[in-house]
Amino acid sequence: MKKIQWGLFFLLVMSGLLWSQEPLWDRFRGDAAHTGSSVYNGCTNGGVKWGYTTRGEIASSPVLDSWGKIYIGSDDGNLYALSPDGEVAWKFAAGDKVSSTPGVYRGMVCFGCDNGWFYALSLTGKLLWKYQTLGPAGSPNFMDDKILFGSQDDYLYALSLTGKLLWRYKTRGQIRTAPALYGGNIFFGSDDGTFYALNGEGKQQWYFKAGGKIQSSAAVDTQGNLYFGSLDNNFYALSPQGKLLWSFATKGQVLSSPAVGKDGSLYFGSDDRNLYALDSTGKKLWQFSCRFEVESSPLVDAHGNVFFGSADNNIYALDKTGKKLWNYRAQLCLSSSPALGEDGTVYIGSEDGRIYAFENQK
Repeated sequence: MKKIQWGLFFLLVMSGLLWSQEPLWDRFRGDAAHTGSSVYNGCTNGGVKWGYTTRGEIASSPVLDSWGKIYIGSDDGNLYALSPDGEVAWKFAAGDKVSSTPGVYRGMVCFGCDNGWFYALSLTGKLLWKYQTLGPAGSPNFMDDKILFGSQDDYLYALSLTGKLLWRYKTRGQIRTAPALYGGNIFFGSDDGTFYALNGEGKQQWYFKAGGKIQSSAAVDTQGNLYFGSLDNNFYALSPQGKLLWSFATKGQVLSSPAVGKDGSLYFGSDDRNLYALDSTGKKLWQFSCRFEVESSPLVDAHGNVFFGSADNNIYALDKTGKKLWNYRAQLCLSSSPALGEDGTVYIGSEDGRIYAFENQK
């Protein structure tokens, strides 16, 4: 009986069932398709629940595991694991800035570092393995037994769960985006201005040329349509086959990655200082103006409320019509993207070195 029980335990661990209690916000943009959409409701009259200060700016975005632990990187060279109460569970010294967003998968915390190393840690902060690239390594996504991430050495990497190189795909520019997944394919943009679709073995399926560098990670809707921004000031919508459906022009570069609401509505920020809401045909529903750029990638909750940061030092919460619910002013700008806990707590990092947790005021 004991052998059977241990065998079952091993199978559950390898399948990830012991580590994932869906849904989670366990990677950049919350899920494999990078929808930036949560099944939970965020706080609608937010006040600071707690703040934890690191010794460096935070460009990384927070992610959560099944038990509510928060993981985030800092320019002080550490990856932090915090309890839901804001206490440090552990930190890992990576040797350089951790500006990428970590991912939690099958009992591991994976993240890229600006020194080119890509790390895999246990959930207790112990180094499991590391892999060297030749440029700052980015945020991971996960496809079955593959860990996928881009690097500013121009390659997209696929590693095994034990850190072995399975394949890599070379572009003609630095990769600052995180790959999105849908239907067994991998989607990402590069500084070469090209948006790529690969299959799970790293073979190119198609590509699309934008008019500028692509530093906005794509989101995929339930129909397989793809959405991303470009430094050519445009926001693009592509079919699953890579055909242009439409584009939406802003007056600034689009580095923000989009969120997709339950009704198919789209939300993204622009350096023209606006947060935009579009319908699935590219028609503008509304826009919300900030004092400075919006490079933070928005989060949309189950009610359609939208949360995002701005270079004007504020985190904003809007309702589904674009009306402001609340805002909080940090000491420096917020390019980090928010994450949402099951209890409605909203987490975000700031260039003031703090990770903030917001809850409904009593």
